[in-house]
Amino acid sequence: MNNIKKFKRSLLIIFIILFLFVTISYFMLLSKISLLGTAEYLSASYISNEEDMKNKYGRSEYEQTINDIRIDVEKITTELYFITYSWMSGNLTYNAITLNVEDINKNPLNLTNYQSSYVIDNLGNKYFPMYYKESPYPPDDPLGYKNVLFIKFWPFDSKADTVTLYLQYGNEEYIFCNMPIR
Repeated sequence: MNNIKKFKRSLLIIFIILFLFVTISYFMLLSKISLLGTAEYLSASYISNEEDMKNKYGRSEYEQTINDIRIDVEKITTELYFITYSWMSGNLTYNAITLNVEDINKNPLNLTNYQSSYVIDNLGNKYFPMYYKESPYPPDDPLGYKNVLFIKFWPFDSKADTVTLYLQYGNEEYIFCNMPIR
């Protein structure tokens, strides 16, 4: 008698699990069917924007080309870095601008074309770099015609919203105006 109750209970559990499995499978199938038309819609919207993407994808809105050298702003970084030790404390916060430098004719670039730079914020404050480094891109297998220029500045004023970068590179002056920093 006791074995029959255990068998019925086991059978009931198996049927409940099977029912849950079938129910979940059914709802998954319904959700996949409702997504069938989505792929065609996405494909159609992609094709209509394909020309725009060829021109704009992966390009910065802060970009200049002078004498076949294209320089564009990749990113502006604000690094908040405070150190505190038992014997020392300090604020090592900085702002940095990372630029991509590329010869559009794919001629080799050297790493000595950087001459100087400074930044003026929208409040009129002027900042000079404390560090810069130009390195080949990509670092593991350089292309030769593309470099990354990293320029580190003392922290910008906390009330400033935009900065303008003045860059002397390869005897030319590049000016990137009103770049947002917040």
